[in-house]
Amino acid sequence: MYRVKPIPFFFLIPLLVIFFCATAKPIAWSGDFKVENSLPPDELADYNDSFDSFREDLWDKAAWVPLEKQKANLKTAEISIEDGQLKMQTKTGAFSKIFVGSKFLLKGDFDIQVDCQVDFLEDISEMDQITGFFILKKGKDFKDIKIFQIRAVKTSARWEQDGIIQTATLKGGKWRSRARHNTENFHGTFRVTRKGKKCTTFYKKEGRVEWKEMVTESFTDEEVMAGFFATNFRSQATRIKAIRPFTARFDNFRINAVQGIIEEDI
Repeated sequence: MYRVKPIPFFFLIPLLVIFFCATAKPIAWSGDFKVENSLPPDELADYNDSFDSFREDLWDKAAWVPLEKQKANLKTAEISIEDGQLKMQTKTGAFSKIFVGSKFLLKGDFDIQVDCQVDFLEDISEMDQITGFFILKKGKDFKDIKIFQIRAVKTSARWEQDGIIQTATLKGGKWRSRARHNTENFHGTFRVTRKGKKCTTFYKKEGRVEWKEMVTESFTDEEVMAGFFATNFRSQATRIKAIRPFTARFDNFRINAVQGIIEEDI
């Protein structure tokens, strides 16, 4: 009987290399999360921001509030670049908020992050302290807007003595918060990933290597903007004292991977 002589494995190596180079799709890895068909790093570098200055080609500023009572006593929080960081500081004696949102939209799967630093004020009544990192799907009105965010929060409620890190979602005009991790202050990094419609929030405190995963939920697979914010009130607040300003700082915004970017005004 005729027997086929086996081919030595080392002869197959060049063929395997050619096969995988010809068929493999580009994959961007970030920890244990991967994005297939990501834009190359040199294209993503144009959108990363170390906040040495405020890049008006990348970011828009706004102070958006849902309640008429809040609009009547609203002061847009101040924004500045200080020591290579984006500094947001609310004003006193009024509802005060600032949003910074991207002029570009993220398309498909992605992995984004930003450093955040906040030291909560103590013994403050009738004033909240909230800052965070979000993705937002635009809409025609408030009920059409969708937001998925990770945030650091300290409220003036008597039962809320400590600061917390939590994930919150806005859909259909209603906020829903999930996961509560206690924190005195927060110096670290917020991160949001998306695969299909599934979005996940992570955070990592300064000096730590491992990411802390918080929440994964179905959000949207449509194009979204990214951004950060600081505010001294919750969405349903109707009165405020705000005797002291609340400050949050952001740095090192990075798009680790994304399948597509849609430029609006760049």
